[in-house]
Amino acid sequence: GLLINAEKTIQMVFNIENGVPYVHDGHQISTLDGFKYLGSYIRSSEKDIDMRTGLTWTTFEKLRHILISSKIELKFRMRIFSAACIPVLLYGFESWTLTETSMEKLN
Repeated sequence: GLLINAEKTIQMVFNIENGVPYVHDGHQISTLDGFKYLGSYIRSSEKDIDMRTGLTWTTFEKLRHILISSKIELKFRMRIFSAACIPVLLYGFESWTLTETSMEKLN
């Protein structure tokens, strides 16, 4: 059967304030309200949005010389921005819980 190693096991709780501690074989299982998985924060949308916003600004800064150049046609600069920056920002967005605060950050 399945054996649980209580020392290595962590449970994710969605409402950590009201969570009930889980005890297995006399060991209390640790709890958390979110974690990073494949580059995105599971559960904590605010953390993930902050991280994604920072990564997007980093990408923008790397391309700044192209994106603000008046020598390059605006249409082409917009295509570069849409191809390089927007995907960085929106990676994993389908799992975000959007609040008014997070919408303001994204705008």
